[in-house]
Amino acid sequence: LVQLSVSLAHARIDNVPLLEEIFLEINRKVHNDELKTWEVTVLMWVMAKLHLTNSTFENFSHSATLFLLRKIRSGNSDEVEGIGSQEQANLAWSITVLEHYSAESIELLQEIFEMASTSKFMQTEHANQLWQALFVLTHDCPAAVSEVSQPFRKFLREQWHLEKARTKTSSARHKALSETLNFMGIPHFNEHDEDI
Repeated sequence: LVQLSVSLAHARIDNVPLLEEIFLEINRKVHNDELKTWEVTVLMWVMAKLHLTNSTFENFSHSATLFLLRKIRSGNSDEVEGIGSQEQANLAWSITVLEHYSAESIELLQEIFEMASTSKFMQTEHANQLWQALFVLTHDCPAAVSEVSQPFRKFLREQWHLEKARTKTSSARHKALSETLNFMGIPHFNEHDEDI
């Protein structure tokens, strides 16, 4: 069910009736403690990616938040290790995109940013997701990020600026596609001038 949900999200197939049935079963599994922490975090990402917000998905989001908080509080290193930098970034981003700001999700966001700030290794992509979430949460839900240290905020902001300042080059496939669209007279745009 997890793999199917992720595949649907990657393909941007938002078949809500199918996903509702999947998430009803997944929610049962969360209540019975049958899922791993990484599976729950990726399912939150699926919800955010497809912007699934009706009551079925809100119920899962609430259950997932409680599940993850329980795992983090347990202190079980195996469970907490299942929430690495990618999962932390995906969770922060997902909760922010879904605007799921309950008392529990605020506490989970606080835990995520605390864990991330002590991480010894973080890929730029994950730092950028955390920066995006931090930036939005600073305005939309300040309580969730009020304890994020200034040095960590600075680190995330710098990682964001480094990535955005980096010269980006397009793949040969992207260039060929752009040329084909131009040849066919199909209007399109590239995010960066150097993408053409």
